[in-house]
Amino acid sequence: MTSPSTLLRDARRRAGISQAEVSRRSGIEQSTISRIEAATSDPGWETMTAALEASGWTVKIERSPTASLIPTREIAKSIRGWLRRGEDWTAMLDMVEAAGRIRALGALPEGGLPRWAVEEPASTGDRKWDTLLATGMAYSIEMIGGTPELWMDNVPPLSEPTMLTSDDPGDEYRARLRAQTPPRFLAKNILTRDRDWTTA
Repeated sequence: MTSPSTLLRDARRRAGISQAEVSRRSGIEQSTISRIEAATSDPGWETMTAALEASGWTVKIERSPTASLIPTREIAKSIRGWLRRGEDWTAMLDMVEAAGRIRALGALPEGGLPRWAVEEPASTGDRKWDTLLATGMAYSIEMIGGTPELWMDNVPPLSEPTMLTSDDPGDEYRARLRAQTPPRFLAKNILTRDRDWTTA
């Protein structure tokens, strides 16, 4: 992301105007314009908008495609809380929601996913859930054409084949589920289908 100082300085220079002219047009003290460009002042939104508009730019706010993503640290914290209360089902729903929102992007956004959406979180407090979360996130990132973070690949596989729910539907269902499980999940001993990682 471009810093306010660089953004304003470049906008003013492209417009071919002085700091004094930006000050005159915007009503902002020239010393403030100078401090912003020198990166010794952290301008507020209104100040920055006025200075850019005085330089001939239109400031437009648009919702980023990644705005609906859930920060990894927040989802891990949420899972930890649900597990403490014995709410495994709700923890699973939150985890799938976070991964599903990545899938819902359809394609990797220009510039990739924001750091906060893929950074390594603190543990959920349960190794199984750490592996489920990391693998689900990695799979979703791959499905939109991205490369998973190293921490997602480095989680250990589960000690035995594990489904997302605690039900035991029997060997026949497990065999069918295994046949539908994407390779990334099989490598971590997780039995799940592709459709389990999408949101409506």
